[in-house]
Amino acid sequence: MIELPEATEQGGDAYRELCEFLPWGYLVLDQAARIEEVNSAAARLLGRPRADLVGASVLAYLADDCVATLLDTLARGTAGAGAREAPLELRGRDGRTRNVKAHVKSFTEGSVLRYRVTLLDVTRRKQAEEQASRYAQRLKGMSRRAVEVQEDERRALGHELHDRVGQNLAALNINLSIMKGALGPATAASVRSRLDDSLHLVERTIESMRGVMTELRPAVLDDYGLAAMLRWYAAEFGRRTRLIVAVVGRDPAPRLAPAVELTLFRIVQESLANVARHAGAQHVWVRLAPEADRFCLSVIDDGCGFDLAACEQADHPAWGLMIMRERAEAADGQLRVESAPGQGTRVVVEVAT
Repeated sequence: MIELPEATEQGGDAYRELCEFLPWGYLVLDQAARIEEVNSAAARLLGRPRADLVGASVLAYLADDCVATLLDTLARGTAGAGAREAPLELRGRDGRTRNVKAHVKSFTEGSVLRYRVTLLDVTRRKQAEEQASRYAQRLKGMSRRAVEVQEDERRALGHELHDRVGQNLAALNINLSIMKGALGPATAASVRSRLDDSLHLVERTIESMRGVMTELRPAVLDDYGLAAMLRWYAAEFGRRTRLIVAVVGRDPAPRLAPAVELTLFRIVQESLANVARHAGAQHVWVRLAPEADRFCLSVIDDGCGFDLAACEQADHPAWGLMIMRERAEAADGQLRVESAPGQGTRVVVEVAT
């Protein structure tokens, strides 16, 4: 807020005339917080004619929870602490309130202490901030619901693969094995070779489907916990990508809620996928660190790293990082990313236990 210059005795009238045409409210208060001077803008904010305001206590026009705030601000100004600012709510004649930012500064005329108070109307800004906060909460709820729906769909698809495709593949594998055993010695080698290829293809398909089912809904996570799931997944991921992935640490006791464990697993999945696609790393460490009131999970690589600030300011946002942050926030956790060119990347998630 703009601070007014000090008035002088010679320039007092000109000063008051200047204050009259200010776009923000201006008051002069005595030591008891009674109004001695008020400009037109302040009268509009207070919703009263000037004649009603002069001599009245400004406290009568404040919301109840703001009276102590203003008195404390005046007291600190009296103690020589200089200019002070305070958020206040003014009570209108119709019962509605206006949000203002008050700038308070003490001064003396002779030996009499007074206060200059300027009032900046921030009602619209406050309403916009509250509306933005409501939208943010709604988006957070929608994001959480979208994750839940996605996991439900993955679970249903995983069950469908297991109950239908998996059983059919298992039956096909058995039938081919029976056919191979029923072949006579005179059967052509080419037929046996075809059967062997078919059996091998079925086995590979079953193995691939198990990997897909694990990606969709990791049963190991439900049965054995996050640490066991991550160790199994790290081994499979390392086998596919030739990365050396080490998992260090243990689960908290008692275990985290199933939804939180699943969220952390998904974040590790996304982090490892980013390492494989972009980092050019050789080693990755996944660290689990349970503490007294929180659980910390880190994914650290020795890759090329990146300029985090430039990435966040880019026209095309890093959707992977954004999704990981939203997942962490949906689990009431926090995620941070630490990286620099040539120094690898660290993804850290913290959740309450």
